[in-house]
Amino acid sequence: MQEARSTVTGQPTTAWDFSRLPADAIAAQRGQFTCLGCGGSVHFRRASSNGHDACFVGRPHAPDCELAVRGEGPWGREGDEVVQRWQADRQRIRLALAADADEPGQGGNGAAREQRGGGRHVGGGEPVGTTIQRGPKRLLNLLVTSQVFRTSPVEMLLPNGTALPANRFFVAFDSANPELHAGHYHGFWGIPVRSAPWGADGSVYLNTSADRSRDRIAINVPHELVQRVRDRFRIDGMRELVSKYILVFGTPHITMSGQFTLYVQDPAHMAVLDPADVIGEPT
Repeated sequence: MQEARSTVTGQPTTAWDFSRLPADAIAAQRGQFTCLGCGGSVHFRRASSNGHDACFVGRPHAPDCELAVRGEGPWGREGDEVVQRWQADRQRIRLALAADADEPGQGGNGAAREQRGGGRHVGGGEPVGTTIQRGPKRLLNLLVTSQVFRTSPVEMLLPNGTALPANRFFVAFDSANPELHAGHYHGFWGIPVRSAPWGADGSVYLNTSADRSRDRIAINVPHELVQRVRDRFRIDGMRELVSKYILVFGTPHITMSGQFTLYVQDPAHMAVLDPADVIGEPT
């Protein structure tokens, strides 16, 4: 649950906003919240080490509370049902690309509420559109596990201020097309099939097709970022990415040699997910 009412101020607050307070303020107030739906007591829980956002947890909710998410952990496993709820509530997702966006206790992957009119959807009335933030790793997990998310019209708010529905913004490697996607900012994802060094400078290409067709998107990791990528994702060599899901945000181009290429701009603008670490079942 991303929003609760403070018993100190009497006002609603988001887990994202509360997580930004000084540590002593969080410690003093973390149990002084109530559920917006049932009025039950809730407490604040920091972001987890596996990428889950900070949140409020009911202890417990009333049995008929519509904000309770049954059958899930305290953060909830984001999957088809959660995405459908986002669609129904007209929520939007702001792409968070800060270096700490997927780290515990940081603000980059928190949820921020942006009122768009109307009342909160608690059993009646019109739903309120809100904006939540998600970092690359959680988005990649959703892409792997949720067909509903991959085909969803949920709006993604991009760093340049524009918005695209998720079903247009995210592009699977197999669907990437130079005529459609060259020169346009997207999130490209899938499992690379081959890793190869390029030239004498130490850059690395991650190929997404076995035939190495120039029309199939290739991911280029410049030499100055190779070590940073290895450190960030705790891999011994770039070849380890061949067996993992990756998601890279950026604008691909056609190189002088005609190769459809996306150059990694920053390791924080990508995610890596081992199939063994997927939360949920791949679809």
